[in-house]
Amino acid sequence: MSGFTPTIYHETLWHAVQAATDSIPSHHAIEIEGLRNAFDPMSYETSQSRAIPLSSDLKRGRKSVLRVTIYRMQSGRYEVTAYAA
Repeated sequence: MSGFTPTIYHETLWHAVQAATDSIPSHHAIEIEGLRNAFDPMSYETSQSRAIPLSSDLKRGRKSVLRVTIYRMQSGRYEVTAYAA
């Protein structure tokens, strides 16, 4: 399992989602249009989690998902935790 440490705060929800997709291994793909609609608008001090399907790794016969959790802080910024599984 790979991932990243949530040390960067994002000004918009979309920037947070884009940062999460940066953790996707290069042999996977994600449909950007589906990603745009994956998260609902968020209230302050709430979080949302999603499992977004990635393309199959056909050589291994497995499907993977990008698990993303986004938290909206009281300041209005967003914090991301994401793992490609």
